[in-house]
Amino acid sequence: MTPTNERAAGAAQCLVDMVNDAILFPVIALMSAIAFLVFLWGAFEYVRNADNDSARAAGQQHLLWGVIGLLVMLSAFAILNVAAGTFGLGINVPEADCSSVGSGPSSGAGTGSSGASGIDTGSSGTGGAGTGSSGAGGIPTGSSRF
Repeated sequence: MTPTNERAAGAAQCLVDMVNDAILFPVIALMSAIAFLVFLWGAFEYVRNADNDSARAAGQQHLLWGVIGLLVMLSAFAILNVAAGTFGLGINVPEADCSSVGSGPSSGAGTGSSGASGIDTGSSGTGGAGTGSSGAGGIPTGSSRF
C-alpha cells in the first residue's frame, strides 16, 4: 500500500469509528432502553390488571412489542458488528491513529481545511490560514477554543 492509500485507509477507519461511537451505538443503546421500558410497562400492566381481561391484553401487547424491539436492536448491533468484521472496519489499522488525521499541511486559502483527508481535527479555532472550518465537504471533528 502506498503512503497515500494508508492515510486514506486510516482516515476512513477514523470516520467509521467516529460515526459508530457518536451516532450508531448510542442510538442502538437508547432504542434498546426504550424497548426495555416498554417491556417493563407491559409487565406492570399485566400484573396490575390481572382481573381485567382487556387491560391485561394491552399489557401483553406491550410485553410483545418490548421483546420485538429488543430483538430488533440486538439484530442491528449484530449486523453492524458482522459488517464491520467482514469489511475489516472492526480491526484497527496500525496507521489509523485518529489524532494524526488532518494534521498535514493546510490546503486552501482561508478555509483551514486539512490535507487530503478533509477532516479537520484541530482544536485551535483558526486552522490553516483562515476560519478554522473544514472547507468544502470536510468533516469538522474538533472543538473550537477561543
